[in-house]
Amino acid sequence: MSFVGSYTNLRGGQIYSSLIRKTEPKPLRVFLQDGQNDQSIYGGNWFIGNRTWRRRFTYAGYDTSFVVGTEGHNNKHGSAILRMRCGGCGATTDAYRHACGRCGAARV
Repeated sequence: MSFVGSYTNLRGGQIYSSLIRKTEPKPLRVFLQDGQNDQSIYGGNWFIGNRTWRRRFTYAGYDTSFVVGTEGHNNKHGSAILRMRCGGCGATTDAYRHACGRCGAARV
């Protein structure tokens, strides 16, 4: 789970996207979120970096979600979507929980 991830040329972050295509996929689900107005500086463009990662994860066979908002380099959009609905009982639950707090259903 990544909100406004920094996959740009700062502290070597740009090297990891090519490794996704070169290594055997892990049993993971990938969730990325970023805003179209995220920052673009000397190290790169955050939105383009997140979009590139989504494409690489998809190519490698990962179950990938990429949610795009209109915000910049902040947590407004990410925190607004962090709450999700349980598929078992419909209760609102935090996205990072592994099971519903109401019915105990595992996240799928």
